[in-house]
Amino acid sequence: MANSLSNLGSGADNCSLAEWADHLRDLSPSRAQTLRDPLRSCSFRGETIHAVFGYYLGPDDASLVYFWEPDLVRLRWSRLEAGQQQTLSFLALGVALASLQAERPSLSRALAATEDRLSPHLPSGPLQFAGLEICWGEFGETRFACVYGDSEPTKAKSVALPSSSPRLECLAFHHDFLHFRSPLWNSAPMHYLCRNGMQTIVGHVRLHLHPRCFLPWDSGVKDAFLWPWQRCLQGDLKLKEVSYRAIETTSLVFDLRKSTMAMEQLQKYDLGKYSPFLEDVVRAAKSAIFRHGGFFDKETGDGVVGHFVSFGSQECEQPADVRALDAAIDIVLEVAKICECFQDQLTFGIANLGAAIGIHTGDAVWISERNQIRAIGESVVFGARLCSEATVNSIFISNNQFVRYRSTRHATMLETFERKSYKGKESPESVSLYGYELDVFRKQAGA
Repeated sequence: MANSLSNLGSGADNCSLAEWADHLRDLSPSRAQTLRDPLRSCSFRGETIHAVFGYYLGPDDASLVYFWEPDLVRLRWSRLEAGQQQTLSFLALGVALASLQAERPSLSRALAATEDRLSPHLPSGPLQFAGLEICWGEFGETRFACVYGDSEPTKAKSVALPSSSPRLECLAFHHDFLHFRSPLWNSAPMHYLCRNGMQTIVGHVRLHLHPRCFLPWDSGVKDAFLWPWQRCLQGDLKLKEVSYRAIETTSLVFDLRKSTMAMEQLQKYDLGKYSPFLEDVVRAAKSAIFRHGGFFDKETGDGVVGHFVSFGSQECEQPADVRALDAAIDIVLEVAKICECFQDQLTFGIANLGAAIGIHTGDAVWISERNQIRAIGESVVFGARLCSEATVNSIFISNNQFVRYRSTRHATMLETFERKSYKGKESPESVSLYGYELDVFRKQAGA
């Protein structure tokens, strides 16, 4: 295999503004279509790969979080409904395999077990998969499968060791692409999206195909699912310009209070225990953000920044700011448990070792660069300032945020917030501002 991740360009779901501006200068159809599939030039020895699926292995289920097949390079909004039949058939197969991935079935067994679910999406019936087979491979918390066929079926083939199998090389390559070249795995709440409103084939078309059809200067289709950094890009064909626009974002900023004091209390030979402690804290915070449909932006040493947006198409979707508050409550509770266990390592107990969180909803621009995502704007700046005002085990929000929660939270929930005065960093000293603070443990005690 002569493939290298370093040789791959960005796709339509991961281009930066600079890359889009470069593409806009060359509007040839062939170049535009290459954006659909950065893996179009990859090949693997001895076999033809027809499709690759990646599944996240959750505690109770598996979710299809990755999908590739060669025809993606020809994706267009107008062809998704009917003209992209090969792509839709393979995607339907990948969705069906999610319920069988623990058994790692052969293709024939999988088709027999999912016949009822697959038949509406296979105009030619199972015969369109004739001569193909499935290869499975596991990589940590993900399991991958590829549907393949021999490129030279009549030629006798020697038996290869599993480690040198081109099929396993293919699985490993696609796994690495998802983890190291795409912002989705490390930044986006893929498992949340797959669980909430995306379980159907229509939902997976939106999640896996709509973002790849995106062009900033193309109006696309109504109610298309796009990543927030895509929604922040707009192009002008006449002026040949691409620019940013802000979208409503709820930012969550988390900080671990008294973390430096905790580190200073450790003896030199115990300092090695501090890094695993912080790692557990950050992992718990990221997990809570993902669990409630938020995007991870960055670590801040002893804290994290996450963002929440409306997905628009999710059935029974909670508003973004409500999901942010739910994530913040989980962070406070889970970090408190981690901190309590860490107290045993300290010379003196620290009463105020725990989480403090600020939440604010405002405009922000989402940026995709170097396979990472971040948001810049009002929501982030004010979220950080509100976090600095929060006391340990508490969540601090602005007055405007409190007003927003009135329409989404039960009155008894709002009663647990207390008004608190503070001075804004850029406000005159004579100006006293106020927001609202939620003491999470007081709320739990009153629940």
